Amino acid sequence: DVSPEMRDMIASNNPRDMALYERAVAQHELRYRFYLEGRPWCHGYYMISDEGRLHGSAYYAASDEAVEVEVIREGERLASLEANLFQAREVKCRLPRDRYVAFRAKVSPPFDDIEVVVKATGQRLQRHRAG
Repeated sequence: DVSPEMRDMIASNNPRDMALYERAVAQHELRYRFYLEGRPWCHGYYMISDEGRLHGSAYYAASDEAVEVEVIREGERLASLEANLFQAREVKCRLPRDRYVAFRAKVSPPFDDIEVVVKATGQRLQRHRAG
């Protein structure tokens, strides 16, 4: 057993690890809630380059259906996209749909308030940042 004092010391000395752990727990809880509600889970992510090129991948865990995503800023839909483009980035991954799971769009700054949401379920995709 780990004492509360030791747990506090571990947390204070490892803030990035703790943040990653908390994010993983939240993701697990969300996925479990989707399971209980009968909503499909989407694996996906997106990135935005400094030039405003948004690109990402999205596919359902248990379906071969193409995922539709919406690009949203402050509640306003900027674009609706279908994840049906060829994904050339993860060449070693065994992606479904013969790797036709990518989406792309051009967006304008500011980029920090942009979200990508699965249209059918409202699931928010994770944004990966460089570095």
